[in-house]
Amino acid sequence: MDHQATLEALQSELGDRASTVDVRRVVYSHDMGTLPDVVKKFIRTLPDMVVQPETVEEVQQIARLARDGGVPLTPRGSASAGYGGAVPAAGGIVVDMYRMRGLVSVDAEAGTATALPATTLQDIDEALRAQGFRMPLMPTSAPSATIGGFVGQGGAGIGSAAAGTLADNLVSVTAVLGDGSLRTFEGDEVALVYGMEGITGIVTAVTFRMLSAGEETVAAFSFADAAAAQAFARAAQRAGAWHVNIQPPNYVALMNRATGAALPENWIVLAVTADVDGLGAAAAAAHGTDLGAGAAAALWAERYYPLRGKKFGPSIIPVDVLVPQDKLVAFNETMVKKYEDSFVYEATVMGDTMLALIGFILADERKDDFTMAFANSLVISEVAKKLGGRAYASGMYLTAESEDIFGLDTLKRVASFKAETDPAGIMNPGKVLPPSLDGKSPAKLIARAIGSARGVAGIGAALGRVLGGRNNEVKPLTDLPNHMEESAFACAECGFCRSKCTVFLPDPWEDNSPRGKWYLIKEYAKGHIPFDVSMVHKLNICTTCKRCEQTCEVSLKMADEYLGAKPYFKQKGFSNAGLAALRGNVLGTGNFWGSDVEALSWHTDDMRFSDTGEIGFWPGCWTQTISKNAAQNAVHLLNAAGIEPVDLGDNGSDICCGFYLFLGGYAEDFEARVVENIKRMNAAGVKQVITPCPACLATFAELYGGIAEAHGLPFDIEFVHSVVVLNELVESGTLDLGAGEPVDVKVTYHDPCHLGRWFNVYEEPRNFIRAVPGVDYEDMRHNRQDSLCCGLVNAFYEIGSVPTSGVARVSEADEVGADYILTACAGCGVQVNNMCVAAQTHARQMDITDLAAKSLGFEVYDSNEAAQAYFAAAVDLLSTSTTIQDQ
Repeated sequence: MDHQATLEALQSELGDRASTVDVRRVVYSHDMGTLPDVVKKFIRTLPDMVVQPETVEEVQQIARLARDGGVPLTPRGSASAGYGGAVPAAGGIVVDMYRMRGLVSVDAEAGTATALPATTLQDIDEALRAQGFRMPLMPTSAPSATIGGFVGQGGAGIGSAAAGTLADNLVSVTAVLGDGSLRTFEGDEVALVYGMEGITGIVTAVTFRMLSAGEETVAAFSFADAAAAQAFARAAQRAGAWHVNIQPPNYVALMNRATGAALPENWIVLAVTADVDGLGAAAAAAHGTDLGAGAAAALWAERYYPLRGKKFGPSIIPVDVLVPQDKLVAFNETMVKKYEDSFVYEATVMGDTMLALIGFILADERKDDFTMAFANSLVISEVAKKLGGRAYASGMYLTAESEDIFGLDTLKRVASFKAETDPAGIMNPGKVLPPSLDGKSPAKLIARAIGSARGVAGIGAALGRVLGGRNNEVKPLTDLPNHMEESAFACAECGFCRSKCTVFLPDPWEDNSPRGKWYLIKEYAKGHIPFDVSMVHKLNICTTCKRCEQTCEVSLKMADEYLGAKPYFKQKGFSNAGLAALRGNVLGTGNFWGSDVEALSWHTDDMRFSDTGEIGFWPGCWTQTISKNAAQNAVHLLNAAGIEPVDLGDNGSDICCGFYLFLGGYAEDFEARVVENIKRMNAAGVKQVITPCPACLATFAELYGGIAEAHGLPFDIEFVHSVVVLNELVESGTLDLGAGEPVDVKVTYHDPCHLGRWFNVYEEPRNFIRAVPGVDYEDMRHNRQDSLCCGLVNAFYEIGSVPTSGVARVSEADEVGADYILTACAGCGVQVNNMCVAAQTHARQMDITDLAAKSLGFEVYDSNEAAQAYFAAAVDLLSTSTTIQDQ
């Protein structure tokens, strides 16, 4: 079987879980590390195919086919390390293990647990804590790092003061070998797979020791110098602290700058222990200052975010080393002398002898001197070695360090085992083994280049500093709008966003993740890939839910950047087929659906409005056509509180805020719509616009002001969601829901993305719901900032993913036994309504105002039939919607 036949066989075997799409292969060609482009020329990082197995048997079949065709396999967890272990060195096939996730079992008596390889450490820890246990240690990349990747990479992390390394806590590792067989490694055989980056096998299950989830106390102390911090950290470890972390002044300063905190920029030591009183005495002996519970809690909350300051690079050169605990002072003195404050690191106590120093040098890979500055990392590694330490890991880039890391005897044993079980040499070639033990390594040129660079590392470092002063200004490489290029280079590539992304979760390929999109932009900026329809389509796919922004290490604004780029995409000749059709509806009838005046009728005879006044009511086109109850209830309740708003929806069918014009990139059409709407509001004397539509709210609040200023229009208008106003009326006693009839139902609430994460409106809806007599309220598992997106916006780009997101959302309502899922968005309401039917949940959808209106005796319109009809119409309208290139 030749190379091509192998790819064809895998395609036949796995179907759409085997991909050769160009943009997809590009995003699987890197990890968190940034190698200079000149160094990357020594290897072939672009895979020929990416596959996603779901079972051990599929992994075995992949290995057999690759063996027969002599095609390299590169296993990949979340690529949350920066040593090249998950990056191909000779093309071939990347085996993305994402679909093999889950905690398999917990053996309370033995104190062990077993997990599938792609389960993140954070997910494992949360699942264990639900059963009274916890992980013995966690890497700082735990929100994305997988247990299989942790085994392949090896290392330490949070908890290592007591737990040591992962190797100290492994019971067994099961892996598929290069010949397709399955083997479980126990005892000293674990060394054949631990830290070996998959060169001896692809991990399929890991059994490890767990700890009891006892209570720990977090404490933080400030010290004047490195010697005091070093002494206290040692004392804390000896006193039994589970975790001890040291932060030098320049690290603290960078974190303060990145987060807006105001911690004292001294040496700070964070400790997690069951005996905080003992720590206080040790800190006092070292003349330390207790920073208090608040500061300690804030530092602990940031434990997974050591790269906050990366955006100030916006690139980094990572440098991770081990240094003896009693050599921190000497190491730091050398770093200050050589680099002043440009090398930033934090140190984690690892057992009773070593410190794991995870650090980086701020840089900019767009600068001419980046390659030379890269030599600085070699200087730092050499300093660590001279002090009795070593490099943290080898991966692909530091195979020359493997003997110091693993020992020659272990490496020879591994090489012998690999030759026996992987005679075709397909398992992740070019990693860990130095050229002396792997003469066919596709990465041997990198090893030689780095070896040569080490010989002149001091010269290179000095030259890098000199060149750094010659090229401080960086001209943009592209004409991309907003901050897209800068954000792409600032992205930490940590992968935290993947598990949050509404687009990624239903279709978990890397190019669907925010991280993947930023990497595509970076590769385009560097001239490596074209700005074509396939790339623009990937950039377009975003529900603007902002879930990724909640977890981003460097606080990138994905939704704002991609929404702001829509006109740019249109200028470059790219459109969305569905939004092009909607443009015709909006321009022709003034609403999303192209509905006539009769279909938009939502008024009832008992509503009271004013012709002019400071308070206006804007229903929104989805509310007028589908969820008429949301608009009717809001006006009825406002009237009950004595408010008669100006009816901004009483203008025939012309009631679109312009959101879909903006989403489609039709800048001139959108601007004209905005000007018209602002003039209408100003003519009525409106100072506050109340709307039940979060999309309208976002459009008004985020986009109208700039256009009003550009046209010289008065714009002294506040925009607010109706539930916020209604809750204020309830809390002030102006609207008395307590006087209504009890409803006696159990409900939960779905946070709309454009109301929650966009405007931080979380408690107002819940308070309003609880004010209705007889309501039994309970939150779903994902709520508030972590609420799942309903996924509806993705219908414009990948409609097939919409049901997956929707079903995931509504299924949580049955977990809490809710009768109704209350929504505060017409779009979410339609999606939730139909997904409840599709998933056959007990819970059904209801607008957030329905119960209050019913309780007070108002007749409430039943929108279920309309929701189902319009949803079917939307599916038909958007069934072929995708990114297209204009003719």
